[in-house]
Amino acid sequence: YFIQSNLRMVVGVQTNESLVKDIIGVIQTSDLGWTLKRAVQEELSKSFVNVKDIKRLVPVFMKESGWDIKVRNVVFMYLMKQAPSPHPITPLETLKEPMAFIRNAQSRWEKRILKSINTMCTEKTIPLARMRTIREQADFTQKWKDMAFGDENMGDIRPVYAPKDFMEVLTSLSSPNYTAKIYDHSDVNERSGTSVWGLIQVRLHLKTTQQLRVLFSNLSTHHFQTGADDIEGTNAEWQRLGVKAVQLGYTPTAQRYLQQGCYPTQRGELWLLALGVNLTPHDHQYYHQLRASVFKYELLVDRLFLQDVRLTAGNHEAYFVFEDLVVQILLCFSRDTHLLEHFRTTSANPPHAFTRSNMGKITSANPPHPSHAATWNTR
Repeated sequence: YFIQSNLRMVVGVQTNESLVKDIIGVIQTSDLGWTLKRAVQEELSKSFVNVKDIKRLVPVFMKESGWDIKVRNVVFMYLMKQAPSPHPITPLETLKEPMAFIRNAQSRWEKRILKSINTMCTEKTIPLARMRTIREQADFTQKWKDMAFGDENMGDIRPVYAPKDFMEVLTSLSSPNYTAKIYDHSDVNERSGTSVWGLIQVRLHLKTTQQLRVLFSNLSTHHFQTGADDIEGTNAEWQRLGVKAVQLGYTPTAQRYLQQGCYPTQRGELWLLALGVNLTPHDHQYYHQLRASVFKYELLVDRLFLQDVRLTAGNHEAYFVFEDLVVQILLCFSRDTHLLEHFRTTSANPPHAFTRSNMGKITSANPPHPSHAATWNTR
């Protein structure tokens, strides 16, 4: 009942029962659900409560203790991530990418990338994954603490593809149902029609100029922008509003506030709130497990990540000083198997390889689960 009322408040419409059940399931299986249940039980056990009054007292307690805001945030983020309901007979691949020629081009590009990686592994006799020795684990742990990834030797590792190659793939894309024509605008008779202004020939649905004005209306010169329109007196007032947004703890409020910028001292709290991120001890423990797998196993993609970061975001005092932090994040979360959930909604396909086990060869995604990394091969 309480969640359904919050759904009406967030969405503003009558919600169906299946949506309510889905959101209740998400809350019940999350850390928020367990903590909320424990808090309600403790509150009801403080004094004698009539069973008939529970339905009335629980919403009051949640509102007074701030739990209703947390539940609303979960409901809001769930609805933000929900895609429109598709037609029941629409194929899954069409839901992920409606244009067949795009899917075919993506499949060819993925095969090209895999061939490049396998060729490099064969030529250089480099395994896709291996367990580090005890000495190597100690050395890598020290590099991690000292943020000394800049001294890492890349050896013969080369980029999997050049930006020029990817650009050629994009410019070669064309729909079989449409032929773009280049018109001679000096000829009065050919001034009508569609002309090609760019290299990419795919016709995409874009918003009109008026629609963009409405969408980005907060960027209008008539609105205050933090960092661009700082005036004496305005800064302090805007900063106070930021403090109120954090204290309120409501995700839509934080998102609305950030549309006009915020001060560096408030960025951490406001962006955590706007993105619906609520770090728990379980999250910290999971991150430490991912980091431990980085220390124990070396993957080929680790070197590719490091090389890519060096080429695009190298440490430079006047440009970018967070190279090592970017490397740490990429190395850890490249081993996060939750990333495979992404492929349920996208037309991309995760690369696979064979894992040797007692049951023979089994196929696993790349990068592999840490427990499978030591037995991974390139075939």
